[in-house]
Amino acid sequence: LSLVNIEILYNIGKFKECAENAAEVLSVLRTEIIDEIKPSGFSTNSFISHILDTMRLGAFAKLYMMDESLDGFFDLIRTNLDTELPEKDCILAIKDFLAGRVYNTGEIEEYSPFSKIVFLILQEISHLQTHKDYKKFAQDIYQAKLLAEDIYQPELKYFCDMLIAYAYAKIGITEKAEHIYNDVLNKSEISAIFNTLIISKYFLAKLEKNPQKALLIVNDALDIIRKLDNQAVIQYVLIEKLYINLAEQNNLLNFNLETEEQKINPYTESLKLLFD
Repeated sequence: LSLVNIEILYNIGKFKECAENAAEVLSVLRTEIIDEIKPSGFSTNSFISHILDTMRLGAFAKLYMMDESLDGFFDLIRTNLDTELPEKDCILAIKDFLAGRVYNTGEIEEYSPFSKIVFLILQEISHLQTHKDYKKFAQDIYQAKLLAEDIYQPELKYFCDMLIAYAYAKIGITEKAEHIYNDVLNKSEISAIFNTLIISKYFLAKLEKNPQKALLIVNDALDIIRKLDNQAVIQYVLIEKLYINLAEQNNLLNFNLETEEQKINPYTESLKLLFD
């Protein structure tokens, strides 16, 4: 039940509680008691895998909050479960990628299926930044989407859908892009997947030609994030930066550029990619 609770907290965007619960569960786990506490029907290995899948959510929650204790969380997993989190390297790669640093891929063939998909996505985004081949980008991301479906990872799948829609938008097929964004938005609302909800609103706002409608979408996303006490730092910076750009471009009344920029300035280095 504790593991299920961590997953629920992650999905609805309560990252602070998610990370705290993950650390609390982890603090009482030891390899020598796994056999005693595992539910009937679970083998020892399958239960450890289930625990690690849940701890991955806790680690991503810390990443989204830009929590400085992320490395300590990885250490706790290694100490208490006598193994590394399989997705540790891909999570650190995302952190480096967002900071504009060269990320370490290591031996990709040895990584978990989840990590391989993340590295494939990072690779394709990096390639797109220099080559601008949106058709090839969409084709390659579609392969990542199929892999995400194979391992039942809807959040990754929906993210791939949005990247494919982004490629459609860049080559002028905006109606198709909008349809995909709205479809993902609807599914994320039904399934209560916070990350997908916020990112789909971000893409919809960028696609929207009417500045007032775009600002409404952005403000709605900001309201959702604020209800969670801005725990989602990465998502907040992404949306707030778009709000600043839209407000500047459209001479929004009562808009104070300095005040708004002060809210995200602390993250200009750690989230450099979002400021470019």
